[in-house]
Amino acid sequence: MDDTAGEVHVAPAEAGQLTPAEAGLLGTDRALTASQAAQTAAIKTLAGLVGKGVDAAAVVAAVERAIESAVIDVNINTTPEA
Repeated sequence: MDDTAGEVHVAPAEAGQLTPAEAGLLGTDRALTASQAAQTAAIKTLAGLVGKGVDAAAVVAAVERAIESAVIDVNINTTPEA
């Protein structure tokens, strides 16, 4: 950023690179996508176990595995190296 004579100029990102603001939005989007995938996995797992006489510990373990699988598949770090 250049702040001369009261004007603020933001240098454009090089071709193929994200600005810090764009990278932040992308990170937020990926976090929300991971959260949604985890919630969907948990709901599907719970729905599949309803009425099957499964004990609470087994349900918790199944939901934790479903969330872990969903988040691992979605959560990718795309932060450019400095």
